[in-house]
This record gives sequence, C-alpha cells and structure tokens, in this order.
Amino acid sequence: MIIYIPILELIPNFNFPAVPQLLVGVLLFVQAILIIIQNPRSAFHRFYFLFELSTVVWMVGMGLTYIIADTGLAFLLAKIGFLGVVYIPITTYAFSVHFLGDRKQYPFIYIGTLFTFALSLFINAPEMSIGLFSYSWGNYIHLGPLSYIVIALFFIFVPLFILNLYRKARQAPLEQKRWHNLALLTGSLAFLGVVDFLPAYGIGLPFPPIGYLLTSSFATLLGYFILRHQLADIKFFLGQTIGYGILTTILFLIYISFFVAFFPARRNILDLGFNTVLFIIALFTFSFLKQKSQRIVDEIFFKERIDFNRLINEFTIYLRNLQTPDLLLHTLFTFISQRLRIESSTVFIFSPEEMRWMMFQSNRANGDPRYFDAFLSKSFANFFTEYPEPLNISEKLEGLGSHAIPKVLLDDLREILGEDLPRTHLVIPLIRRSSFFGIIALGKKSSGGHYTRIEIQSLNNIATPFAIAWENAALYGYMQETSKAKSDFISIASHQLRTPLTHIKWLLYEVLTGELGKVQSKKQKTALDQVYANTENMILLIKQLLDIVRIETSVLKPASTLFDFVGLLDEIIQAYTGLFSEKHITLKSNFASSLPFLRAHKEHVRTVVTVLLENALRYTQQGGVVTIKVTAPEERSGMLLAVSDTGIGIPDSQQKYIFNRFFRADNAIAQHPNGTGLGLFYAKLLVERGRGNIWFRSEEGKETTFYVLFPMREQD
Repeated sequence: MIIYIPILELIPNFNFPAVPQLLVGVLLFVQAILIIIQNPRSAFHRFYFLFELSTVVWMVGMGLTYIIADTGLAFLLAKIGFLGVVYIPITTYAFSVHFLGDRKQYPFIYIGTLFTFALSLFINAPEMSIGLFSYSWGNYIHLGPLSYIVIALFFIFVPLFILNLYRKARQAPLEQKRWHNLALLTGSLAFLGVVDFLPAYGIGLPFPPIGYLLTSSFATLLGYFILRHQLADIKFFLGQTIGYGILTTILFLIYISFFVAFFPARRNILDLGFNTVLFIIALFTFSFLKQKSQRIVDEIFFKERIDFNRLINEFTIYLRNLQTPDLLLHTLFTFISQRLRIESSTVFIFSPEEMRWMMFQSNRANGDPRYFDAFLSKSFANFFTEYPEPLNISEKLEGLGSHAIPKVLLDDLREILGEDLPRTHLVIPLIRRSSFFGIIALGKKSSGGHYTRIEIQSLNNIATPFAIAWENAALYGYMQETSKAKSDFISIASHQLRTPLTHIKWLLYEVLTGELGKVQSKKQKTALDQVYANTENMILLIKQLLDIVRIETSVLKPASTLFDFVGLLDEIIQAYTGLFSEKHITLKSNFASSLPFLRAHKEHVRTVVTVLLENALRYTQQGGVVTIKVTAPEERSGMLLAVSDTGIGIPDSQQKYIFNRFFRADNAIAQHPNGTGLGLFYAKLLVERGRGNIWFRSEEGKETTFYVLFPMREQD
C-alpha cells in the first residue's frame, strides 16, 4: 500500500477499466512502429500503419477520458479519441483493398478519404460532440446527430472490408488458407467493437466497454503475421519473441478485463495485480501449460502448410555469400528453426584426415563443434553415394527409407547419431564430388505432423548447395589461415633481420667516419660506401614490409587529424630541394589559392607524397622538370594531388602491373637495378586505407603523372 497508493493519488478519478485499454493502445502503437520501420516504402505497411494508428488514437484517447477528472481536458481527449474512430472505416477499407491487390477500388479510397477528412473538420462542432456522460467507470463522450454519419461510414466500408478479406481467402493458396480464414473471422468480429459507443448515446452497459478487445485482436493478428514473415529475413528469432510476448500480453489483458467486468467491487490494485501476475506465472512456469501456450501460437500462426520448396530455393541464394563455417551453420540452423519450423537440427561432418566426426547442434549456446571417433565403413559411404536422398526414420528405426538397408548400416547410423537418435526424424546425406562426407539430422516439425513426400524431396534440395557452401567456407578459412601465416612469417622475419642490419649499418658508419681506424685505400672506401647504401636499402625494405603487413592485417581505421595539406607539402618540398638541385632537376609547385585543410592520417599522406617524389627524382634525367600541383575540384569532393615528371615513363604493356607488389618496369630496372618494387604498392595501400584513390597517366620516354585524390572529410 505504501508503494501504490501515492501513485494513484496523482491521477484523479483513477479507474481500472482504463488500464487494459491504455495498455492495448500502447501495444498496438509499438507494433505499428515496428511495421512501418521494418519497410517504410511498402504501401502495404503504410496502409496497415494508418489503420493501427487510427485504432491507437481511439483507444488511448478514450482510455484517458476514463481517468481524467478535469471535464474540460477529458472532453478534449474524448474528441481526439473519437477522431480516431472517424478514420477507422476508411483506413481499414484501404488496407483491405491493398491486401487484396484490387486497384479498381482505388477511386473509392480517394473519395472516402476526402469525405472522411471533411467530416473530421467538424469534430469540435456541437452537432458532432455535445459533451460528456459520467458513468460509474468514468467519463464518456456524448455524441450528437452528426456522429450518425460516422456510423453510416461503418455500414458502408465494413461490408466492403469483409468482402475483400473473403475474396483474398478464396484466392489464397492451400498452405495459407488457414490464417486467411482466421483473419476473415477476426476481421468480421473486429467491428463489434462499435458497441463500445453505445454509452455515447446514453445506452448504459452492465460492464465497462470491452469491445476494443475484438478490434485489437484482429489488428494484433495481422500485425504479427506481417512482422513474422518480414522480420524473418532480418532477425529470425524476433518474430517468435514478439509472438510469445503478444500472446502473454493478450492473455494478461483478457484476464484483467474479465476481472474488472465481472468483479467490479474488487478494485484494489494490489488484488488485481497480484491475481493477474499469479495467472501469468502459472501459465508460463508450469511446463505443460507453457507447452500448451506455445502450441497455441503454433496452431494459430504456423499451422498452415509451409512451402518448403519455395523457401529452400530462396535460402540457397543466401548460401553463396556465406564465407565462414560458423556463419554458414548459424544461418542454416536459424533457417531450419524459424522458416521451416523444425524443432531441432544437427550437422555431422566426417573428417577422413583425422578419422573422426564433428557434430554441430542447433541448440548449443556457442558454435563450437563436438568431436567423437567413429569409423566410417565403406559400405555406409557407398550406400549414401548411391542413394543420395533423405532417410525418413521411424521411432524404432525399422522402416528406414525406401531401400533395404543392411543391419551394419543401421548400426553405423545409431553410432553416429548417438543421443540425437530419439529426436531425429529425417537424415539428409551430404555428398561432395561424388563422395559422402556428412549428414544433416532433422527433428520433428513444430506442427507435430509427419514429413510429406513433397517436403522430403524439397529438403533434399538443401544438401548439394550446403555441401558446396561448406567446401567454399572451409577453403576460405584455409586461405585466411595461409594469409595470416604468411603475414606472421614476414613480420617475424623482418623483425629478426632489422636488428642485425641496424647493427651492421652502425659499424659501417663507424668505419667510414674513421672512428674504428682510417680506411686504407679509396677502393676500400668505395666498397664500404656501396655496402652502407645497400644496408640502408635493406632496412628501408624491411620497414616497408612491416608497415604493409600491419596495414593489411589491421581492421581499425587509421587515426585522422585535420591539418594544413599545403603546409605539409611545403615542408616536404623544402626537404627535397637540395636533392633535386644536386641532380640538376627543376622542382616546381602549383597550389590553388585558399585550399581547405585536409582530414586524413598525416604521416600516411607524408609517406605517399614522399614515395611519388622519390620515384620522380629517381627516374628523371638531368635538366628535367618535376611539378607538384594541388587543386580542390568540387565535383570530386576531395583534394587532388598531381606529381608530374619528364622522366623515362612507363611502357604501355606494363602499366597495368605498376601497383603490384615487387613489380618494376623493364626500363626502371635498367636505370636503377636496386629498387624494391614496393613503393607504389605501399602508396596505393595507404591511399585506399584512407578511402582515397590513386591513378596515373604515362607515355614511355616522355612523362608520367600520378594523381592522388584525398577525401575532403573522413568517410564512413
């Protein structure tokens, strides 16, 4: 009492009949939001959203009217609630027209919408809403003579709505007739909710209005059906979660409405809440009751015959894009459970190299396999290779399939299935390159029925695509491991080489500078200079290899900063001016005025520019010209760097390989034999890592221009 009474005192004229109606309104609103967010471009979803929105406005508006003690505010809320009622006939009819797909009825939708809109403008007129009635269970709107037009709209559009549902049910395929007939029944009963407005004309009821439950049942049924079938493509499990959540809520609201209607004297919120909570706990705690409630969901929503062939054909498309075994298995298990409505599934894969089985179960918390040793007899493998079709297993394993199976095969199958044997109803063999390598064991259907011959044939169609996808996934995993091993080797080898090379470089420097004694002859000094230069080249090569490995194996985006790109280029040009002067090459710069700052990884940009300048310096003859140009073309949404030289150019036949790792053009090798062929590959890797682009134009013997487009802002 200490907890609840102060809360009730904050809401004057608090009445329990408003509680379930408001909760239903909130539930329908959440469902409407889920539907419109799920596919806002679908006209089907939009029409249904408008229907549910009208229903929500009615329920919430009238529910709040029950509670509010202030008559002015209560009257305003009552009119808002009735406004939702005004739009219910046309929105439900529009939904049914689109549901049926009959475009010939669209003119009636337009006319009805315009008329309803015009009628809604009179919601404040005294002829439409006079005031409020006061009943024992709360306030209620007092409607005027103009409201009879709204009733007329119901008499016009409700029969058309029911007729459309009937026509749709007649046209529905056999596997969907059950739920279409259920929609027709609940849709026909839904409009009995208008009895809730008898009090609006002074006709008293022996209990508070509860007709809204019929309307909400229809809205919930259709909404849930939409969510289940659409969300299955995004999150399979969400449909089931929503289903059981809605079931619980409906049971809760039916119970609480029954309690309020037939035991009006007992309005203590503690009693009401306690009884209701006990009811729900009892329903979902005791195992047999929980199974019954789940069976209710299955009977209502999943009893229709599932088109296995169509679903499996759709599913095989997804198998093409699954690259890892874990993702492949997760998708398979989810598809079997949520789309085909099969309670359990297990995949057994035989590894001939290790002579053991890997078992993957759908109900395991993680995707890790369980291993067990089991000899695969040649007769067992040959049997499935000869008869690659599912085996329909009876409870006693006597009538296995349509072929005579030797006892030794049954013993092998029992050994493989193990503890899965009692719940296995169907075994699908997996054949790859005319060799047996595993099975998919399926449990019973959620509907409880037996697998039909057509369903078994359809399920067999999943075997070959899965076998191919499994082989591709295993190959992809092997390639990933190989690539990682290669990267690890390069990284370890580079680290191990860099330390002694650095030490060698330091010793050579000591010799050349005379710290370890004077070099005896000019010939010795020349040789030491060459050794020192080659050592520096090797250290640079190792550094580039390490950087490439780090970038290729990193999944993180490089850290970006905002910096002055032109200032960075001026800094680099100043550092290279002396080198270009020594070789008698002119270095020019051409920067557009008022260039913005660049957001990128500054050191990566510095490396890219340095690589391009090094190449231009190395392959341009004395008297040549190297030009650095920067523009910010609006159409490219980025900063465009161009480094041009009048050097040796790139042969046409070799231009397509220029960004390959370790590749060098023939004329480049002839001029400088000691290059690594990593510079341009490294530059391209850095540019693309920053979401930029790099390309070139070249003419052999004349000129080469490299272009780099750096994005103006960080890309997602």
